Amino acid sequence: MRHPLYAGTLLVALGLGVAAGPPGAALALGAFVPFFLLYYLPYKDRIEGARLERRFGEAYAVWRRDVPALWPRGAAFRGGGDDARPARWSAARFRANDEAGALLAIAAAWLGLALRGLGLW
Repeated sequence: MRHPLYAGTLLVALGLGVAAGPPGAALALGAFVPFFLLYYLPYKDRIEGARLERRFGEAYAVWRRDVPALWPRGAAFRGGGDDARPARWSAARFRANDEAGALLAIAAAWLGLALRGLGLW
């Protein structure tokens, strides 16, 4: 799939919604999922896709066309060229993609559920 982190975000939000009970599940399904699928994912796909197409050119365009956004393929992608450089983890890219915000939001949600379970919230 093209967006494993976004698929994970979607699954985490749904899981937290279910863990929070019927009101949380209704909020996740009624507000988060539509927002995520109709605004957030297309926006991020457009921004990130443009950056990747500038960097990798036609190889990215082929990969984007052939690899589903959020649904895993049954087989590995075999297209593309030999000129692709291996990606390395980068703290700057982590910050630029606002992954710290997602991590913080997940931690806050789990803390809220823990406090609720202890009767403190």
